[in-house]
Amino acid sequence: MSPSNSLVWSKRLHWENYFRPQTVSDALGLLEKFKGSARIIAGGTDLLLRIREREMEPRALVDITRIPSLDGISLQEGWVKIGGLATHTQVVESPLIQEKALCLKEGASRLGSPQIRNIGTLAGNLVSGQPGADSAIPLLALDGEVRVANQAGERTIPLAEFFIDTGRTAVDSSREIIMEILFPAL
Repeated sequence: MSPSNSLVWSKRLHWENYFRPQTVSDALGLLEKFKGSARIIAGGTDLLLRIREREMEPRALVDITRIPSLDGISLQEGWVKIGGLATHTQVVESPLIQEKALCLKEGASRLGSPQIRNIGTLAGNLVSGQPGADSAIPLLALDGEVRVANQAGERTIPLAEFFIDTGRTAVDSSREIIMEILFPAL
């Protein structure tokens, strides 16, 4: 390993607490308890890089991967609904997405490597607010929205209003959870 690589990989990932709540309510309670110093983690492909680079230093990670209500892709009352835990691979392989939102399938299929697509969530890709979010453009074209939960309740944010700046979105991932991404079925 070259000296420059050893410097990059020697950076330690650090947080004090790691939680695996079983419900959205429990996850939101943990976020509230840490008052902005905890972060939601599902796939972690963007979050762990930001922690490694010291762009953020959370005291706790709240792993939402065991919350069953956040999983799945469905068609309900004319809306395609993608749960906050759906990975890019699930989106790419979904017959519903292939039928009702081919542009999203194409965008998600080009994201990163197969390993990243297998782990990274569509919601995480959006909430990181990076310009290279391959799923953001198709979702904007589909008039997508994001349903978000926090301690006060739920709100829906049109994707056209979701992105604030590079790396910044309308979702505070230290206090909110993306429940689902939705758009009118084509």
